[in-house]
Amino acid sequence: MVVAVHDSSAPSLCYAQLMPLAPSSFDVLAELFARDVDRDLLRRSLAKTPTERILWLEEMQTFADDARKARARAANSASSTPR
Repeated sequence: MVVAVHDSSAPSLCYAQLMPLAPSSFDVLAELFARDVDRDLLRRSLAKTPTERILWLEEMQTFADDARKARARAANSASSTPR
């Protein structure tokens, strides 16, 4: 009787290692986006607690709202100015 024993120290090759796959369109897009990621900003964000992240998002939303209102006021004053 022959018993097969799996040697865990021997490297096992799977199909993906034997037949390397061409990069998918997802891989290409992921590499393109990864080049432009601000890793320092990401690290700082991950260092915050979830509550701190929510507070920061609320502050950014308030800032965006204020900027949008200022732009609308500027557009209204420019259009109402006689030429």
